[in-house]
Amino acid sequence: MVNKSQINVIALLIGVLFLNQSCRTKLINVQIVSNPKIALAPEVKKIALVNLVKTNNIGNKLGEVLAGEIPGNDSRLAAESLNSLEITIASSKKYAVSQSAIKIPQKNNNLSFGEPISWTKIDSFAKSENADVVIALEYFNASFAVNINQTLLNGNNNPTYGIAPNLLPGLGRVYGESRAETGFRIYDNLHKTIVFQNNASFFQSHSINYFDAVKMVMVKNDHLYDISRYAGQQFAGNFFPVRFIANRKITKYKSSKFKMAYRLAIVGQWQSAADIFEQILIESTSTRAKWRSAYNMALCYEVLGDLPKAYKMAQEAYAISGKRKALDYANLINGRIQNVWR
Repeated sequence: MVNKSQINVIALLIGVLFLNQSCRTKLINVQIVSNPKIALAPEVKKIALVNLVKTNNIGNKLGEVLAGEIPGNDSRLAAESLNSLEITIASSKKYAVSQSAIKIPQKNNNLSFGEPISWTKIDSFAKSENADVVIALEYFNASFAVNINQTLLNGNNNPTYGIAPNLLPGLGRVYGESRAETGFRIYDNLHKTIVFQNNASFFQSHSINYFDAVKMVMVKNDHLYDISRYAGQQFAGNFFPVRFIANRKITKYKSSKFKMAYRLAIVGQWQSAADIFEQILIESTSTRAKWRSAYNMALCYEVLGDLPKAYKMAQEAYAISGKRKALDYANLINGRIQNVWR
């Protein structure tokens, strides 16, 4: 018969094994490059930024109040997004950049593009700033919400899953989500061509508990400013490479070859690490070694800027293991490919 002390020892051993298994993933900071989608004309030397967001009307202000926001907040956040874009462009040292003080708000209030700005007005912006290209922020919206992802019951009392907003009682994962929606157009005044227009959504989710949820609502403006700055920074990545720091997970495994690849990745030798992880993926008979190698290859290729290959490897890691973390990572990379940040 097993006595109490033996039960405690068994429980301790199980706990150690569980802890050891849970430590097979490490959270690290990595520098990621967003690859450009378009190329501005070689003769472009200076870019002018202009804020055309229409927020100073009664309808918009009423909507902000009903959403629990400070009136005029979207106007300030749009300016923050544009300031971030200006700083990012200037830091690249590829183009000179300035913001135009001219205000010609768009007629539309929806989160969609209206008619393009006339070339007469674009020419006016360009001449006032001595610029070759005008980037216009034509619509903008930022929001923050606290949600609960909880188990719900359908008509047959079978559990399904859904989103229950605004702190409804019940068990579930609580998370705060800040979101920014932007509409940028790039007008090439030299060639009288709209070279790019981009409507994008950017998300940042923050896992929290019920107690932190109340605190997060109190400081939601901090999160709104963060996502607004991030949206401006990321738009710059559409026409030249932008580097940024992100939190990512890297997995561990016990084999000596895996450990060597892991160490190479940690010190920034991403291609060398990816090559070894690929060898393990091909040669190993261990399912655990295979999916962890595929997962780490996805990380290597995301850092190297090859998002399609990173997405493929994250998908393979999920196909081999069925692990939720692999699926989440595949969705994150696909979001980056689709220009939606999560």
